[in-house]
Amino acid sequence: MIDVIFIIQIFKKLNIQHLFEDTLKHNLEDLANNVKIYEKILESISEGVVLFDRNYKYLLCNEAFSKIIRVAKKDLEGKTMFDFYPDIKETEFFTTYEKVFKTGERATIFSDYVFDDGSQRWFENKVIPLPGEVKRIFVIIRDITDRQLAELRLNILSLHSEIMANMAEGVYLVRTSDGIITYTNPKLEKMFGYSQGGMVGKHVSIVNAPTDRSPQEIAMEIMKTLEDKGEWHGEVKNIKKDGTLFWCYANVSTFDHPEHGRVWVSVHADITERKKIENEREEALRQAEFYKDLFAHDMNNILHFIISSAEFYSGFQNDSETSKKFGEIAQVIKQQALRGSKLI
Repeated sequence: MIDVIFIIQIFKKLNIQHLFEDTLKHNLEDLANNVKIYEKILESISEGVVLFDRNYKYLLCNEAFSKIIRVAKKDLEGKTMFDFYPDIKETEFFTTYEKVFKTGERATIFSDYVFDDGSQRWFENKVIPLPGEVKRIFVIIRDITDRQLAELRLNILSLHSEIMANMAEGVYLVRTSDGIITYTNPKLEKMFGYSQGGMVGKHVSIVNAPTDRSPQEIAMEIMKTLEDKGEWHGEVKNIKKDGTLFWCYANVSTFDHPEHGRVWVSVHADITERKKIENEREEALRQAEFYKDLFAHDMNNILHFIISSAEFYSGFQNDSETSKKFGEIAQVIKQQALRGSKLI
């Protein structure tokens, strides 16, 4: 037989006292005669409800409780909490239940539980003693997983916003469905010369500088790579709001955002100064190569002239001792000129 006093206590705690106010005008015997009505009402409650005795035997529960703990009601009959949770004495649950039994004061405990299939759920447990000497307690269990996950998402979003707001690089999110910018961090707005929120709602092509292709064509090419591979990275020529051109290195990846849906996350680093230094270095190397070729060309001409002159002089020498010495000198000049030409 269902405990009518127990039912009344539950109705009070769940703020549905109006369901039995008319019946309260009668005595408990009348209430007992209407036990089936109360059983039906108990089963209609969305929260899980369970009644324990001092030995933690399951005296009564509704179908919602059975679904929460994933144990059929018939399997709970004659069993105790320890039959299903042998290690529960080591948990905060048991400590709280014992405290309610000893003090007669209600308590609320929030907990999570990982089931055998690996799924995790969060619950709010209201532990309430029945009136008089505390020999029984009932627990109202509410599944708060959706609420907990929503709060977790908000915390994650808050953390992400804080991180992105303080990043040294510019970051923006682009909705994959239409290429619209949905978020920009302060660094990116400053980088491109926009006020706070000034880029949000605009097409991503506004960041691309016109080259031999239009900004829209560049954006579509990058978006096509992202659709095929899920990521893109490289140097890109960008344009500020005032028309100033500058260079960035961009890393773009795909992400499922809890608020904006599927987005592309683009991280931009201004590399304009680096590109300037690289261009200056390339120009210096080009000029050095030019002057090296020029020097080699001129030296070859000089050496060729020396060799030719030495050969020409040697053709006019005679057998006199003086001519012989000049011939030796000419030979030395020729040898040194040939040596110099090999070094160039």
